[in-house]
Amino acid sequence: MALESPRAVPTMPHMRKTKILCTLGPATESAERISELISKGADIFRLNMSHASHDWVRTVYGRVREAATRGSKEISVLMDLTGPSIRTGDLDQPWQLQPGDQVELRCKPEAAPTVPLSVTVNYPELGKDLRPGDIIMVDGGMIQIKAAEVCSSRVLGTVLTKGEMKSRRHINLPGVPVRLPPLTQKDYADLDLGVELGVDFFALSFAREPGHIQHLQLLLEQKNSKARVIAKIENQQALQNIDTLVEASAGIMVARGDL
Repeated sequence: MALESPRAVPTMPHMRKTKILCTLGPATESAERISELISKGADIFRLNMSHASHDWVRTVYGRVREAATRGSKEISVLMDLTGPSIRTGDLDQPWQLQPGDQVELRCKPEAAPTVPLSVTVNYPELGKDLRPGDIIMVDGGMIQIKAAEVCSSRVLGTVLTKGEMKSRRHINLPGVPVRLPPLTQKDYADLDLGVELGVDFFALSFAREPGHIQHLQLLLEQKNSKARVIAKIENQQALQNIDTLVEASAGIMVARGDL
């Protein structure tokens, strides 16, 4: 008896599961460049609210939707909220720091300087979160300061690494739980814009615990938005809560700068 030939298995069309996310900026904001990115495989466009005005967002968002329609492709838009961050205040001129220098971070603007190298910070709880011996990373870790004296109004520290410190530098506190809120007033205004336009995703910067994700998701539900929340992992506190952040969010972005 002749054996039947195996049934032919239909060939499935190739489906790319990995999505390509492109951040839009001055070099890619034109309608022509957006269309080109879509033709090359872009799936999601990111709007970085740390550097974007509302007028710019409205214009670029419209270009993305128009280009997607012309290309008959489903494209998503992600609004990356700035989130809360700790920053130094203004300096009259940059500091040329040397190891051993004493630096003062004033948590309250009314506090008078007690050392020549003194600057304000925008986070009033800094003196409550830090302990003597904690390391303060300034400007992405380019400058490291070891906390020596800590009180509610100021932090005195010793410089560990040589570097130039300018105005409004970002501060990271490795391993130190902070009491920053999940969203700032700017974030709430940007959120309203994103809901109005109809963005598909909101990325929550400096997400540290699942309650932050749930807070944003509840706001979106109250505003009748179907957008989903992406948790940005940016510090060690978030890493410690990574499992619960994964469960609470629609996706994860790793912002390695503060890690």
